[in-house]
Amino acid sequence: MLGNCLPLPIYSRVPSTDGARVRVLVRKIAEIFEELANTGTLADTNSDEGIVRALYRALSQGDVHPVSKLVTPDLEWWFHGPPSQDHMMRLLTGAASCDSFSFEPVRFFSQGSKVFVEGKHSTRHNVFWVHIWTVKEGRITQLREYFNTAVLVTDLKPNKPSVEIVSSYPCTTIWQSQLWKSKEGKSLPGFILAV
Repeated sequence: MLGNCLPLPIYSRVPSTDGARVRVLVRKIAEIFEELANTGTLADTNSDEGIVRALYRALSQGDVHPVSKLVTPDLEWWFHGPPSQDHMMRLLTGAASCDSFSFEPVRFFSQGSKVFVEGKHSTRHNVFWVHIWTVKEGRITQLREYFNTAVLVTDLKPNKPSVEIVSSYPCTTIWQSQLWKSKEGKSLPGFILAV
């Protein structure tokens, strides 16, 4: 479907000094469009975001085998929410099956080694969640999980601020959850992470 978006005469706009290079370029572009059409996203596990996307993809397909390659055995896990909602830990430890809860990622954002994922679980009462993953050397080392909470991540400077400096220094927003209001217009409790 997406392949139809690629203009066929793309090679005619490139100087014809090296036809082989042009054909390779066109083939690479076609492969990218084909991958987008098949997966809805680039399956790039060379990037931190790609690694996290691969984890969600494996969990959504019920395939737990790639998880051990993506997540370190000593994963540091922080959970903020009702104990009944710690679904990710149950999935990662094998205490629950992949079909017991479906994580539906809505938005991904990467900042350094952190990958922010905001999503929901569609039920009669939507459950909103935010996962903040840390990826080091190609593997996930930490998860901070927040359920039914609006999350705001700010950059608080300088490194060791005094009360006077904090009150006068505006914090820079790095990332803010967008699903903070339900369809009924009710807002979720706010949670601010300062880094």
